[in-house]
Amino acid sequence: MYFDHRRRNDPNFRKALRREHRRQEKAAREEAEAQGIQQRQAIKAAMAEAKEEGFPTDVEEKEAYFMNEVARGEQLCQEGFANISKSMKPEIREDFEERSTMTGVLPKLSVAEFRAYNRLAEQMDFFVGVNRKTHNHFRRTWNELYTAASDGKQPKNMTLRQFIALGLDFCHSLTAHHSIEERHFFPLLAKKMPAFREELELLAQHKQIHAGLDKFETYLSECRSGEKELSLGRLKELMDGFGTVLWQHLDEEVKELGAENMRKYWTLEELRAFPI
Repeated sequence: MYFDHRRRNDPNFRKALRREHRRQEKAAREEAEAQGIQQRQAIKAAMAEAKEEGFPTDVEEKEAYFMNEVARGEQLCQEGFANISKSMKPEIREDFEERSTMTGVLPKLSVAEFRAYNRLAEQMDFFVGVNRKTHNHFRRTWNELYTAASDGKQPKNMTLRQFIALGLDFCHSLTAHHSIEERHFFPLLAKKMPAFREELELLAQHKQIHAGLDKFETYLSECRSGEKELSLGRLKELMDGFGTVLWQHLDEEVKELGAENMRKYWTLEELRAFPI
């Protein structure tokens, strides 16, 4: 509804405006509920398929599966780092790119050792993200949102309401992911791994991420309710506010939970007895 400021004191116009706001809110709720039903159905189907088919049992197939996941993650990382670095000030870009590069490889583990040391990372991702691709999912969604915001063009295959819903789903999923990590996983890992202790970097990164994520979610909620009109330029500004620390966090958390790092702190016997 077009808002004419000259009519703001007209009681009938104000009633009509309130009705329009309620209609938009109802439509947004109905769409969110429909999407929630679809997501739950997709999750149930994915879990049923995973239970029926299981993971590869052949050694070569399993190794190929892991290598494929690593390659997918690296590709998404490169896309995200490239997008974010474009908006950085020159004086911090070099430091960010240096910190984002994985270096230093320990002697190669056997497939059996890798599977044992990587078990916790697999189970954690399955518990938090259902399909073991949680971080890759966040990277894909971020790239889709950030590309649209940077280009100033809404994705052609989405309505405005769907695009806003995608952003809000990203916020809700990331918040749930971090809440489960902090409540169930980090306290166990912190017994031996300093990176997961409350005063150190990974938890501090959670706080930095949510300082920006909360603003991002509030803005999208206001756009969904009709209080504000979506500006892709403003969306990009908000994403730039926490994008650097988010991508750094996703990268560092994967490194901390990976088999090569886990073997520095835990024996195979300890990992097999881990209560997860």
